[in-house]
Amino acid sequence: MKKILFFMALFALLIQTDKILAATRYVPADYTHIQDAIDASSSGDIILVSSGYYAEHLTLKSGVDVIGESPTNTYLSGGLSGSVVTAINVTDAEFSGFWIYLQRLG
Repeated sequence: MKKILFFMALFALLIQTDKILAATRYVPADYTHIQDAIDASSSGDIILVSSGYYAEHLTLKSGVDVIGESPTNTYLSGGLSGSVVTAINVTDAEFSGFWIYLQRLG
């Protein structure tokens, strides 16, 4: 009986490995740019973006959540060109908490 419980516990732990190994990355504390944090991330990671102005174009990754502090004070601008956020074939990812501008900020 103890062996069965041990293997059940081990199995439960193994199926949760992605959550155990997941990292939380902070912008701008750990990374100056949001895209740098995305590039350094793998599935299950979370990127938390502090309030502020961020002028960049983002390409999202599957399984990586990018969460701004609040859409009322976390601004994302791609300048006057291109898509601000691209998510081609991205699954299991959250992108929220941003106010997106198409023009230059500042």
